[in-house]
Amino acid sequence: MKKFLLFIVLLLVLTFVLCSCDVFNSEGTSGLSYFKKDDGTYIVEIGDAKYNKTIVIPEKHLGKDVSEVGSFSYDEGDERINRNLEEIVIPDSVKIISKYAFRNCKSLKKVTLGKNVETIEKSAFSNCTNLKEIDFVNVKTIENFAFSNCNNLKEIDFANVESVGDDAFFSCESLENVKNSKNVKYYGSQVFYNCSSLKTFEFSGTILSIPDNLFYNCTNLESINLPDNIETIGKNAFYGCTNIKSIVIPGSVKIINSGAFYGCSNLSDVTLYNGIEKIGDGAFSQNDSLTSIVIPNSVAEIGEAAFLSCQNLEEVIIGESVSELKEDTFRACVKLKTITLRGAIKKVGENAFKKCDNLEKIYISITPKEWENLDIKDGNNKFTYSNCIFE
Repeated sequence: MKKFLLFIVLLLVLTFVLCSCDVFNSEGTSGLSYFKKDDGTYIVEIGDAKYNKTIVIPEKHLGKDVSEVGSFSYDEGDERINRNLEEIVIPDSVKIISKYAFRNCKSLKKVTLGKNVETIEKSAFSNCTNLKEIDFVNVKTIENFAFSNCNNLKEIDFANVESVGDDAFFSCESLENVKNSKNVKYYGSQVFYNCSSLKTFEFSGTILSIPDNLFYNCTNLESINLPDNIETIGKNAFYGCTNIKSIVIPGSVKIINSGAFYGCSNLSDVTLYNGIEKIGDGAFSQNDSLTSIVIPNSVAEIGEAAFLSCQNLEEVIIGESVSELKEDTFRACVKLKTITLRGAIKKVGENAFKKCDNLEKIYISITPKEWENLDIKDGNNKFTYSNCIFE
C-alpha cells in the first residue's frame, strides 16, 4: 500500500513538473516544446523536432492558444540546428514569430503563415538560403534582417505590411518582384541592399524619406517613380543602380544626400524640379550616360564631387542660388563643353574643373570686374582660360 501511495505521489509530482515546464508532445508535430507566457498562451519551440522535414505547429496546447513561435534554430555550427526542415506550417493562433526563430534553416523552402501573424521579428528567417515562397497574409511588421540572405526568394507581396525594418531583405539576390509595395508606410535603411535581380518598385504616397542605402547595388532596377511628397533622398539610396535610365525628382524633395545616384552608369535623363535645396557630395558621380543637367534656382548648395567623372556630360546649367562650386564638382567630366552659371558665383573650389579639357564656353552672371575678383582655387586652369561670356 505504501508503495502504491508513493507511486501516486511521484506521478502527481511528475505531472506537476510537466505542466509547469510545458515540455510536452501536442496534437501537432511530436517533440515540440511549449512554454507558458504571462497571458496564459504558449510559445512553441523546436524541442526534439530538430530532424523533421515538415513541422506543423498546433493552434492549441493544453486547451490554450499557441500565440508565438520561439526558436526553431541556432547559430551556424550548433548541433541543435535543424538542417532538414523544408516546410513549416504556422496556425492562425500565432501572432508573433520571434527573433532568430528559423535563422540558418538552410533547407527551408516553404512557409505557410496563419492569418493572424502580425509581426516577424529580427532575423527570423535570415540565411534561409533555399526559401522560395512566403505569403505574408496579414503581417503588418517585418523587423530588421528578417529575411536577409534568403537567396532563392523571388517574389514577395506586401499585402498588409506597414513597416519594414533595416536590412529586412538584405542581399536577397533572386528577388525580382515586390507586390503592393505602395502599402508600406515605413522602410528602414538598406532594406533591399544588393537585391541585384529587383526590376521595379513603387512607393506609398505616405513615405516622406527614401532611407540610406535602400536600393544599394540593385543592378537590375529599371524604374522608380518618386511620389510628390518625398522630402529627402538618403545617402547612397540608389548607389550602383546601373540599369536606371531616367529619374524625375519632384520639387517636394529638399535634399539629395551624398552618393544618392552614384555609379548609375545608364542614367541618361535626370529631371530636377524647383524646390530642391541641396545636392550632396558625389550625388551623381560616375554617371557615364548623363549628357546634360539643369539645376533649378532653388538649389543653394552643390556638394563636393557631385558630378565627378560623368564621362559624357556636355552641358550644365546651374540656377541662380548657387554661389560656390566646391572641390571636384565636375572633375574629369572630359566632354563638358559649356556651363551656364546664373548665380553670383564667388568661389570655385580646388579641382572643380580638373580634366575638363573640352570646356569651351562659360556663361556667367557676374561682371568682368567680379570675374577678376573671383576666388578660383588650384586645378581649374581650363575654367580660368575658357571663353567667358558675361550675361
